[in-house]
Order: sequence, then C-alpha cells, then structure tokens
Amino acid sequence: MKMKLQYFADSESTSAESQSASTASSATTSAQSASPAKYTQEDVNKMMAAKANEVKTALSDDLRQQKNDWLAEGEKRAGMSAQEKAEAALQDQRDAIKEQADRLQARLDAADKRDALAATKEVLADKNIPVGFAEFISATDEDIRNANLLKFGELFESALTKAVDERVKGKTNPQTGTSTVSQDMSATDFSKLSIGERMALATKDPTLYAQLTKQ
Repeated sequence: MKMKLQYFADSESTSAESQSASTASSATTSAQSASPAKYTQEDVNKMMAAKANEVKTALSDDLRQQKNDWLAEGEKRAGMSAQEKAEAALQDQRDAIKEQADRLQARLDAADKRDALAATKEVLADKNIPVGFAEFISATDEDIRNANLLKFGELFESALTKAVDERVKGKTNPQTGTSTVSQDMSATDFSKLSIGERMALATKDPTLYAQLTKQ
C-alpha cells in the first residue's frame, strides 16, 4: 500500500514539473514574440539586394517594351512605300521641332513671369506698398498688370486711410460739424505708425505731422 502511494506521489510531482516547464517555455516564446524585431547587417543587405532586383526588373521591363515598340515601328516602316517613309520622316521632324518649341516657350514664359513680378515689386516699392503683395497682382500682360496696380493702389490707400483714422482719434468741431485730427497724439504714438501711415497723416494733417516730427 505504501508503494502505491509513493508511486502516485512521484507521478503527480513529475506532472507538475512538466506543466511548469511548459508554462515557462510558453512565456519565453511570448516574450520573444512581443520584443521588437532586430535586423542584422546581413538582413539589411538582403533587403537592399531584393529592392535593387525589383528596380532592375522594372527597368528591364520598360526597356524591353521600348525595344518592342521600336521593332514594331521598324517593321511598320519597312512595309511602307517611299512616299509613306518620307511622310513619316517629315512627321518625326515636325514632332521634334514642336517638342523643342514647347520647351523654349516654357522657359520664355517663366522668364516673362519673373520680369513681370520684378516690375510689379518695383512699382509697389515706389508707392511704399509692401512688395509681398506683388505675386497676387502681377501679370505678364503689361496692360493688365498696370490695371491691377492702379486698382490695388486705390484699395490700399483707402484701407490705409481708414487705419490712420482709427489710430488718430478724431474730434467733431462744434461750429462746423467736421472731423478734425486729434491734437493729443504723442510722439510715442507717432513712432508706432508705419511709413505708409505717417505719409497718410502728413497728407491729412500737415501741421500735426510737422509738430510730431520735431519732437
């Protein structure tokens, strides 16, 4: 009876150890799976080689297709009459000339845009308007560009005058009912005005402008 009990005890111990070892193995496998993959230099070289082969294959396919197209065109022209061959050759020349003309025109258009933008900036600078607006109103057509500059100049001056009116507080003259520029603007307030605002103030009230510039 004691031998049988000992046998069962040994069996249960062995089973528990096996289960424990299996659990530990599973945990190790899970930990390895959860850890980020690490690539060796050999793995990187293999991936680069695979990518190079992929690019090479794609390039080879393109070259093969181009070669087939040339062969097909050659076979087509081989069966042409002398007149048809001459017409095909003439068309090739026309296509080549057109391609060159298109490239040349693209360069000329780009140059015209640069020149127009430079001219627009110059006019804006002369009018003390920020040149950053040039790209929005520039045009290669001189008449359109001048019209844009004229219209924008009017809008900018109007907006500038409004800004000055808001900054320089006006007072109503009880006798005339007209608005006069406030005389209490300090030199500090004047120093905060932009060049355009100072010019607008000089036009609106030369006397006050002269007083502020002397302080």
